[in-house]
Amino acid sequence: MGGLGILSYQECAPHAYAAASDSASEVLAPILPGVEAVRDSKSQHDRCQEIFAERHAALLNSLPPIEQALVSEAASPVGRMWLGIIPYSPALKLSNACVSIALQIRTLTSGVGESCRTCRRRTDVLHFECCGTGRGTLTYRHNGVQDAIAAAFRALPNAQVQISPRMYGSFNRFHDIRLIGSARTGIANVDLDVTVVSLGSTSARYSYEHLVDPLPDTAAPADIARHFADLHLDSMAQAKRDNIPLATANATAALPFRPIVFSVGGLMERGTEAAFKEWKKAMKPWVYSKMMCDIAVSLLKSRASAFSL
Repeated sequence: MGGLGILSYQECAPHAYAAASDSASEVLAPILPGVEAVRDSKSQHDRCQEIFAERHAALLNSLPPIEQALVSEAASPVGRMWLGIIPYSPALKLSNACVSIALQIRTLTSGVGESCRTCRRRTDVLHFECCGTGRGTLTYRHNGVQDAIAAAFRALPNAQVQISPRMYGSFNRFHDIRLIGSARTGIANVDLDVTVVSLGSTSARYSYEHLVDPLPDTAAPADIARHFADLHLDSMAQAKRDNIPLATANATAALPFRPIVFSVGGLMERGTEAAFKEWKKAMKPWVYSKMMCDIAVSLLKSRASAFSL
């Protein structure tokens, strides 16, 4: 029957038959003189992949920008990581309700009908992240990512990790994480500020509607979808840099500053993505894997807690 991205029998059968015929010809050609081997044979996977690619492009082109960004978010490494996590510790366990909500979000359907029960406004799939019902989860989102990164840094040899250190030259401003490493850590000293933002916020919707640097029409639909999300995430990272006090930025003792920006669904800002690639080289594989799993699960739990079925 098909559905939910799975091809129906009527769609798969011709490609399966053609792939089987090509494979049989390759096997029988050396044995039977009347059979010729197919030069450019394709497997069933390759043949069906073309259909998947066409459907994916058609789907993205039919969606509004905010839902295109959500599809890109769900396809990101962190956004899809929870699907394959093995709950070997209590922190990685997901309840049935949490899994149900996560799957519903991936189908781009809202959980409260046409209007929100709190603000009475028209809803879409990301409304619950920005409405008053989701404000209590902001700290949980932030702390989940912060704690996962700090725990991974503490596993580095001779690394010193501080949570909420005071900014140099400021008495009432704080960073989220300060890493003071060594040559053995493989990571330079740095101050980090963690931010988790929604792709459905008012500022994000504005950036989707007023593209400053749109991609050409010939760009792939997946690239255009990611571009919508990158616009908002990049602007949030730049806002963090601009918000650093001048006294801190000019202080000789101040460490290099780096904003770490995630979307609620796990999409990384481009600078954040580059930082994680550097950390992956310096960390042991199991340390890096645990950090990413902890981030993915904490973001999903915070998202599910604000969702109204």
